[in-house]
Amino acid sequence: RALTMQRVLFRLGATAVKHACNRTSGTVYRASVATMRPQVFCTPSRLFSKTVYIQVKETSDPNTLEFIANQKITEKAVDFDSAKAARKSPLGKMLFQVVGVSAVTIGTESVTVTKSTTENWGLLKGELASSISEFLESGEAAV
Repeated sequence: RALTMQRVLFRLGATAVKHACNRTSGTVYRASVATMRPQVFCTPSRLFSKTVYIQVKETSDPNTLEFIANQKITEKAVDFDSAKAARKSPLGKMLFQVVGVSAVTIGTESVTVTKSTTENWGLLKGELASSISEFLESGEAAV
């Protein structure tokens, strides 16, 4: 594997610094062609992560929206009716920090959020979709 990385780097030029990924260990290296001494540069989760897309779906309850992700969120659905109940769930805890959220259900591929009746979905919808997407891209466990 190191030889393959060296060959790729040499083809790019003697002074080039390029990136290669050792897929076995999941480590991304930065190597100078002059020294050929790889150093840990960063983890592949951010470089090679799949982009998370969130689709927002209305439900029969006008105070509830479903945010559907293009990836698995958790193994088993979990309901939270308060911030206190969600304290052990990083995603649930984060969503309850958004003003107006009154209940959260984290499903296998979706998150259902109920807002208080006084809040408007206009600003809340975008903020929640963005927060869920960023959280899922971080790779942290939702529950």
